[in-house]
Amino acid sequence: MDSLVPRFLIARLYVDLMEDKQSLKTLKSSPNKHSSEVLRALDMAYGRSLKRIEMQSQATITVAKEVLSWMTFAKRPLTAAEISCALAIEPGKDVIDPEDIPDIEDLVSVCADLVTNDDSTGLIRFRHPTMLHYLKQVGPPWFLDSESSIATTCTAYLSLSVFKSGICQSDEEFAERLRSYSLYAYAARLWGDHARNASSLSPAIIDFLQDKVLVEASNQAMWISCSNSQPYPRQVTGAHLAAYFGLDSAVSTLLSRGHQPHCKDSNGETALWWSAKVGHEDVTKLLCKKDTITLRLLLRQGEEDLAKVLLRYGVNVNTTDHRKRTPLHDAITLGSVELTKLLIVKGADVNTKDTNDVSPLRLALESKDLDLVNLLLDHSANTLDCTPYQWRRTFGKDTSDMLKLFEERKDGDYLHFVPQELHSEEAQTPANTEGTRHLL
Repeated sequence: MDSLVPRFLIARLYVDLMEDKQSLKTLKSSPNKHSSEVLRALDMAYGRSLKRIEMQSQATITVAKEVLSWMTFAKRPLTAAEISCALAIEPGKDVIDPEDIPDIEDLVSVCADLVTNDDSTGLIRFRHPTMLHYLKQVGPPWFLDSESSIATTCTAYLSLSVFKSGICQSDEEFAERLRSYSLYAYAARLWGDHARNASSLSPAIIDFLQDKVLVEASNQAMWISCSNSQPYPRQVTGAHLAAYFGLDSAVSTLLSRGHQPHCKDSNGETALWWSAKVGHEDVTKLLCKKDTITLRLLLRQGEEDLAKVLLRYGVNVNTTDHRKRTPLHDAITLGSVELTKLLIVKGADVNTKDTNDVSPLRLALESKDLDLVNLLLDHSANTLDCTPYQWRRTFGKDTSDMLKLFEERKDGDYLHFVPQELHSEEAQTPANTEGTRHLL
């Protein structure tokens, strides 16, 4: 008779909802006068089932709690094979004994009729969607560490000895890996989402991220959705994965253990590039303090939007490469007035020179970009190296622009272009200043 109670109360609950012309979806998303009544009804329906679970043997209780935890916090519906593999993982072991993989019917039976195995889809699911709503709203105390536990189990699965052979070299080999290890795809793609929601980071996760071979193998499964030859980034590090999933504590730990923030994958992207691309603010801020190359990489690839993200989070704007070129040089080469202005606002040195003594102003002159030239001049770019010959060489002998050099200004020497049509009124020396005009 007890087993009929949940179904009876659920039916009564749905009758009440129909009378009020409200859907369960509305009750889940918008608190209203009925929400507390719904939760009370669900508590009556499911609370007794949870108590029945806790009346079983300790071993059975543990299994039931693991099943319900996985079903409640999984990022997508799980197949029976996936959840069976998840429960077969034992901490500290890098192999799975086939005898440890539980039968799905046993898993269903220990959950007091709350879950069912859908033979048509292969999915294990709650008998009614209200159960998931109930567990998320008033989950029992043993749910508190579920995300941590699932994240640890996923990385333990990814660390099995069979995966220490590294990536699969063919489509057939990769397809066989997915068929033989049912939880592999889920673990590779979603372990980090669980870890990000966890209350603490397991040391086992750091151990996994420090194993280059396991990281490479996991990365393959993370990017490839099925058994095909689609390209994916290689030479990925643990820092890349931690940045991708937004695990700032993991990134910090890896850096403290000697991981280099400048490591690039096969596409030339760093961990900072990955975190900025997916929008993980905390990791991006952290890596902006450590990384000295990604801003220049982004500018040279024309990734203006991502470059702006890094500038917003305080990346160093005066780093140099082996030729002493700065991000300001790169922004001018890119021809971006907006990024040049942002770099200057963030403290970029407008008078820096590379190993060939080329300043940002010289680059702007060579590109014949008057907007960039004027912007740099407006911010006190040094003009001492810009000879009349260089101006003529850049703009041609027939140029009709006039250059004014105003001296004794409070903001230093200043160069200004005056279009031909404005010569009559604009080319006059301002009052109270002494100046010299040069016609090129």
